[in-house]
Amino acid sequence: MNLFVSGSANWMKDATTVWKPDAGCDIRYRSLNESVECLRKLERASWDAPYIIFIGDSRLRQLRDGVITELTGDDYDFKANLEALIDPTNYKKHAASGTYFQSAGTHLWFEWYPYFGEGLTNLVRNLTRSPFKPTLVVMGVGIWLIRDCHRAKKSQEECVQKYQKDFESLYPFLEELSTTSTIIWVPQMAVRDRKFENENNINVGFNNKNMKLYNDAILKVLSSKETENGESTAVTYWHSAWQASIQIDDGFDGLHMGGTIKHHLTQMLIDWTCGLLLPNTHGYDIFNPFKWNSKYCCE
Repeated sequence: MNLFVSGSANWMKDATTVWKPDAGCDIRYRSLNESVECLRKLERASWDAPYIIFIGDSRLRQLRDGVITELTGDDYDFKANLEALIDPTNYKKHAASGTYFQSAGTHLWFEWYPYFGEGLTNLVRNLTRSPFKPTLVVMGVGIWLIRDCHRAKKSQEECVQKYQKDFESLYPFLEELSTTSTIIWVPQMAVRDRKFENENNINVGFNNKNMKLYNDAILKVLSSKETENGESTAVTYWHSAWQASIQIDDGFDGLHMGGTIKHHLTQMLIDWTCGLLLPNTHGYDIFNPFKWNSKYCCE
């Protein structure tokens, strides 16, 4: 999946940025109407509505909110937009929430799981058994463990060992789910170190050294799961998300994504999903679950 490997931000003459994957392909940035149109076409071609589920903490919720913005124009992400208006009755920060967006023919869902554990394992198992399979699973956990480890006055090296073991225990369930759904692992993205340097800050454990430490633990497990011929694992690691978080630092609290980086990442997810469509020579859209001969960057 070329879209999720390494890349870089390219600054344009009009002061905007585009993300350029190192694979030599381009992301197709879509307007709201174009995003809605391609997902509606996908629903018709596959006879099933695309279903994207985000699993993790507030930074994963931001990605869900970002896709909502790309498809509706509505911005509920108060972590990136101080003027975002949310209804606390309907908007659940620390709970499962989602809906079917009829205009785009797409289901978007978020599950709050900031830690590994039995609850997350059961969720993945239930998704595997459910007749309603996700098209795309976007997940990532870790930041809360980094925080808790610091507050408990433990070394991050000690805590990351448990983190790695917990991910390895979850992997067989992810592998089973990957037979029907594409799984993207979102790394712990870069933070603004200086925001958390004060020893009195309860989040002083948030620094890029620790983010990389936990990311390397995930990569170590994934590397051990590669086949002898180098085939990709059941879980795709989103390398470009980490790189984008370093190159595009526009969040206002030093931890969460700002609007610009979130736009690039959500456009990548939409581009990948739209890549499931393969227009044929007769002008009909064909559902292409294996992305054979795909013209999209994210094949």
